[in-house]
Amino acid sequence: MDPALSNDADTRASLSILRIASILGGLVALAAGIAVLVWPSETIKVVAVVAGIAFAIMGLGQILGAFAGRAPGSYWGLVLAHGVIDLAFGLILIFWTGPTVKVIVLLIGLSLLIGAAILVFAATQVPKESGLRSSFYLRAVVRVILGIIVLVWPSATVHVVAILAGIYLIVVGLLLMFGGFQFGKAERQLAKGT
Repeated sequence: MDPALSNDADTRASLSILRIASILGGLVALAAGIAVLVWPSETIKVVAVVAGIAFAIMGLGQILGAFAGRAPGSYWGLVLAHGVIDLAFGLILIFWTGPTVKVIVLLIGLSLLIGAAILVFAATQVPKESGLRSSFYLRAVVRVILGIIVLVWPSATVHVVAILAGIYLIVVGLLLMFGGFQFGKAERQLAKGT
């Protein structure tokens, strides 16, 4: 078998896994964001658990995506690190609901800023012609803006935190789904080229 064809098949398989993980992660984040916005007056425990579930699932999706996209010269290690961090933050939010709003806000703000830094670096690593750079940069900008807002006003009410978390989850969900469709487009283009 021609090694180039094998690599194309491996690349298509990786793109397929990334597409599915991105779309499913996006749907979960979108659903969690809508749920948080629909019930903003719920207790911080509910907000923490909903945000924790979303972070944990997105972290697992990033971990799976990192292993699927593992290739020399790729940024899979950063994606893996970000996935582990989001999974850890998610588990803290789910199982440690006793802390004050400030601790939860701090975890969310830190995750937003760490994720933004990783996205900016990752954007410089993807080929320009892939069309994915703008998605990485846009997600990074959204994360920085929301991260700064969350960290500057840590004493915000549960209602404000819920609204910010809901907006963030909806935006990230939509961007993840867009990225998933972009992975599918790249997968189809690669299939046509072989």
